Amino acid sequence: MEGPGPFVSDLPLGDSVGSLKGMYMTGWGNVFYNYSKRLEQLKYFKIPKPFGFLLASSEPQKIEVLLWESFQCYLLNLPNASLPLIIRVLEIALKQKFQNKSQQNLRLVDLIDLAEAQLKEKKEMAHAFRRLRNIIHENTLISEQTSLDALRYISDIVNTLYPSPQKVRIPMKCPYCGKQGKIDFQSNECYIGNEKTYNCKCGKTIYPLIL
Repeated sequence: MEGPGPFVSDLPLGDSVGSLKGMYMTGWGNVFYNYSKRLEQLKYFKIPKPFGFLLASSEPQKIEVLLWESFQCYLLNLPNASLPLIIRVLEIALKQKFQNKSQQNLRLVDLIDLAEAQLKEKKEMAHAFRRLRNIIHENTLISEQTSLDALRYISDIVNTLYPSPQKVRIPMKCPYCGKQGKIDFQSNECYIGNEKTYNCKCGKTIYPLIL
C-alpha cells in the first residue's frame, strides 16, 4: 500500500541532525549527544509508526504533524511539550474508532475504556493501558521517562487498533538532485528511527529515517 504523504522524514530529520552537528562544532556537543542518545532509545524499543491510522485518517497530514512534533519534543528533551501532542493523537484515533453521532461527548478516559475492552484478548496490552492511565492522571511535571513511556504505549495501542499494511511504499525526495522517488518498508520495519538505504538515479546513496 502506498502512503498518502511524506512519512519518511529524510529532510526534516536530516536538517535537524545536520544543524545539531553544526552546533557540535560551536560548543553544543551535549545537545547533539543527548539527541542521538534519545533517538537510539526510540530505535531500541522499535516504537511503531501508526501507518494504519495515517492511511485510515481523513486528516493524515494533521496526524503526521502531531506525531512529528511529539517525537521531536522528546528528542530535544521537552517532555512536557511532547506528552500533550501524543495524547492528542491518541484521542483523535480513539474518536475515529469508537465515537459515533450518538456519542459526541465521550471523555478520553471513556474512549480508553472502549479501546481496552476491544483489545482485552491481547494480554500484552494490559500493561500499556495501566501505564497510560497513570500518565494521564499525573499532575506533576513530566519526566523524560514518562514521555518515552507515553510515546511507546500510545503508539502500540494506536498501531494495534489500526494495523499497518504488510508493505508501505513511501514517496521521498533526494536531497541532492531533488528528484522524487519511492522506498518500501515492510510492516516490521515501520518503527521510529529505522533507516534504509536508498540509491538515487543521480548516483547518491541516502539513508532516510522514519520519524
